[in-house]
Amino acid sequence: DSFRKLRSKGVFDRAKFLMVIDHSAPSPNLGVSAIHKKYAKELKEVETLLSRFGLSAKAPKATKAAPAGKRTHRSLPKISDEEIKAQLSKILAGGKKVSSAVIFKEVGLVRPRFTAFLKANSAFLHIEGNKRSTTYSLKG
Repeated sequence: DSFRKLRSKGVFDRAKFLMVIDHSAPSPNLGVSAIHKKYAKELKEVETLLSRFGLSAKAPKATKAAPAGKRTHRSLPKISDEEIKAQLSKILAGGKKVSSAVIFKEVGLVRPRFTAFLKANSAFLHIEGNKRSTTYSLKG
C-alpha cells in the first residue's frame, strides 16, 4: 500500500527502481507467499524488476553453478614433496613446533595434500598431540 502511495506521488524513477526480496525467499508459509505475490503484481504494474535471489525476468541470467556432485576448489599451485620439505625445514628450524594451520598457510597446502605428504614422508616430521591440538616439528 505504501508502494502505491509513492507511485501516485511520482517519487521514484521506475527505470532506476529494483526491489529485491531477500528475506524469506522462497517463502516459508502462505502468509509470506501472499506478500510476495502482492509485490510481484504491483511491480508488474510499473514494469520494473522483481528479484528473488538476484534473478529476474529482465536481468541478465546468472551463470550456472557447478554440476551436482562436483565441488569447486580454489586452485593452488602443485608443489612437490621436495619443495614441501624445503619450506617446512625453514618454518620448523631450531626445534620449533607449529600447528597444521600454520603449515597450510606458510607452505600453501590443503589438508589432502598435506596428508599425502605425511604418508609418503613419515620419517620427516615428528607429530605430537591429539586430533584437536596436533603440533609438528622436524625429526632428529
